[in-house]
Amino acid sequence: MTVTEGHAQSPDSHLHVHPHVEAAPGPSHGAVILDIGGSVGAAVVVAPARMDALEIEIRPVGAAWDSTHVAVRKRQQRGQPEVYAAVFPALTSGA
Repeated sequence: MTVTEGHAQSPDSHLHVHPHVEAAPGPSHGAVILDIGGSVGAAVVVAPARMDALEIEIRPVGAAWDSTHVAVRKRQQRGQPEVYAAVFPALTSGA
């Protein structure tokens, strides 16, 4: 992924990052619970700290943007090093 002027785009052009436009969430404390199975999965995108509060959008290959986006947040677990990540909690299977 390359980052320039607040935007990032992966080489395959299916992941796009833009500056956060909603109220920035604070750090996440604790586990993320996911309800996945069948044709529904999740994606966790680990990011560098400099991407904190940026939003990442995702969409199926060839599809128009459908507003599916999440913010990169600092994820803290007791006794573990901090990590920055965005979590897409429910994605339909496919490319």
